[in-house]
Amino acid sequence: MESRYGDLLQRIKLQEDGLVEIWATGASYQGWQQVLSSLLASGYEISLTENGVPVSISLDMDMFSEELDVAYCLEVLVGGQVWTTQFFSTSVIDFQGSPELIRTDEDLDAIMEFMRDIARFSHRSVIFIPETLDAEGVGRYLVIDP
Repeated sequence: MESRYGDLLQRIKLQEDGLVEIWATGASYQGWQQVLSSLLASGYEISLTENGVPVSISLDMDMFSEELDVAYCLEVLVGGQVWTTQFFSTSVIDFQGSPELIRTDEDLDAIMEFMRDIARFSHRSVIFIPETLDAEGVGRYLVIDP
């Protein structure tokens, strides 16, 4: 059976030495709170660690750090993929994933559903991109609007 997303899957495969990211810019702390509580209510499997130790899932302003030395890591299971965030900024809802786990149409369908949920819960457009520090300056794989 032919892939519905053949070209896109090929582009993602080229990113194998790095990560891929999901970003919703223009967010806020309240937006993060809404997204996290809504993902939990929607049944996503989610875990949170502080310095590698599991902790209860809750959000606090002190968790956000624009430094590279971050203590918290939130993991969300999306299909067979693990998407993580380390709360770099309240203004960007961002998750990183491994392009090596994105091989099939079903993998992309799961990502698009996750993106639709983030867009709906945050009321922000959500982009799927190669790993970058400049989301505006990189080519996008997908864009999902709220």
